[in-house]
Amino acid sequence: MHENICGDRDRSTDFKEFESGFEPYRRISAEHSLKPQPNYGNIARKIYNARRERDTVFKGDLFSDPAWDILLDLYTSEKSGQKISVTSACIAARVPTSTGLRWITILIQNGYVERQSDPSDARRSFLSLTPAAREGMEILFEQLQSQDR
Repeated sequence: MHENICGDRDRSTDFKEFESGFEPYRRISAEHSLKPQPNYGNIARKIYNARRERDTVFKGDLFSDPAWDILLDLYTSEKSGQKISVTSACIAARVPTSTGLRWITILIQNGYVERQSDPSDARRSFLSLTPAAREGMEILFEQLQSQDR
C-alpha cells in the first residue's frame, strides 16, 4: 500500500479492482450481442398478459410492479413499431397517473427509459427503452426461453 503526500492511501488500483467485478456482466453482454437477436416481443406480451390475468383471478390490489409493467409495455410496443406516450405507459402499469409518473421518473433516473417530446404536440411526450434496458430484458427473455428447452 502506497501513501500519497497527504498521507492517504494510494487509490490508483481501487478502480481496477472495482472494474474487474463487472467482468462477468461484460462477458454476458458480449455473448448476447454476438448472437442473432430473436424477437422476444411474444414473450414480453405473454408475461404482461399473464400479469393481467393474475389480476382477474386474485381480486384486489395484491400485486403491483408498475416499473416492470411499464418496461414490458415499452418493449412490446417497440417490437410492434408503436410509440408509447407517458399517459399510455401509466395506463399500462394499471396504477394512478401520479404513481405511474413517479415510476417513469425512477426508470429515467436509473437509465432504463428515455423521454422524448412529441414534435407535433408540445403537451405530449413519448417514452422508449434505453439500449441498456432493452439488452437486460432480452437477456432475461433468452434465459426464460432456454428454460423451456
